[in-house]
Amino acid sequence: MPIVFLSKNGYFLLDKIKGKKYIKNFYRYSTGEKFFYIEASKINLEKIKNYIEDREIDKKCYLYQLQNKLNNSDLQSNTKKTYFSINLRFLETINKTPDTVKKEDIERFLSILKRRGKSTSTLSVSYSALKYFYSSVLGKIDFREITRPYPEIPITSSLSREELKKIISSIKNEKHKLLIEVAYGCGLKLHEVIKITKNDIDFHNKIFVIKTNHSYRKVPIPSSLIKKLQSYSKKIKSEFLFFSERNPEKHITPRAAEDIFKKSLKKAGIKRDLSFKSLRDSFVAHLIDRNVNPELIRKVIGIKKAQFKNKYGFYLNFTEHIPDLLIFR
Repeated sequence: MPIVFLSKNGYFLLDKIKGKKYIKNFYRYSTGEKFFYIEASKINLEKIKNYIEDREIDKKCYLYQLQNKLNNSDLQSNTKKTYFSINLRFLETINKTPDTVKKEDIERFLSILKRRGKSTSTLSVSYSALKYFYSSVLGKIDFREITRPYPEIPITSSLSREELKKIISSIKNEKHKLLIEVAYGCGLKLHEVIKITKNDIDFHNKIFVIKTNHSYRKVPIPSSLIKKLQSYSKKIKSEFLFFSERNPEKHITPRAAEDIFKKSLKKAGIKRDLSFKSLRDSFVAHLIDRNVNPELIRKVIGIKKAQFKNKYGFYLNFTEHIPDLLIFR
């Protein structure tokens, strides 16, 4: 039964009764009603490992660096929870501590997930979560040597060109129509499209500048959208293209965007269980159908290579190469 736990605000919690005999080994700590509060650090974790049996240490304690990094990151809250839970499950599965983890352990864990029948999408997210901790946070493992399991786009998750035409035609609200057109025509993620501001549009070069954490990427804007965006941008007072009606100084929520998409499906008479992500999946599927180079598509939608310089250092202008999917013939 564990007697040491990890708090959400960066402390190791040592049970006040069962851990009383160990607290003398720590120089700095504070006392609460049920626990001793010890700063989560490498030195203190080593002391905990030296004086307390492994079975009495909650596995989350070994992830204090990951938790601190996630707390200070710009990742979505759901992504933070997913990354932490996957790393916790990884340690529980391989029965190791992060300092002893090797490349082979990552590969074995992914292999176990595959044998258990987990989808390639689940494997890909697990890869990203482990890479975030063991490469970005700890700088311990080179993930270029580990093959990422790329998920295939299920046919059921993408829309046909005819379905997209019906959806866009069914929307009367200018802002809602533009939301769907930008998401599909540019292959953007939900959280990317709702955060677009006027300053993110480069009309001269026909690109969106999409901010991703501490970097950005340039995404070509279909020619058929340029005039619409120019006209719409002049009409609205908010800096956000897709602003909240209740508070124009803020962008719409992911849930609001999903609702707009769901209602457009209903208006178009499409009775399928789809999400906003289907617009991005459709963008990829339709470009592949048109024999566009997959590497080009990968760069446009922002799926990054392992190499750091490729992640942050390239400048791309795809305007002449990416076909305008919003022209229906």
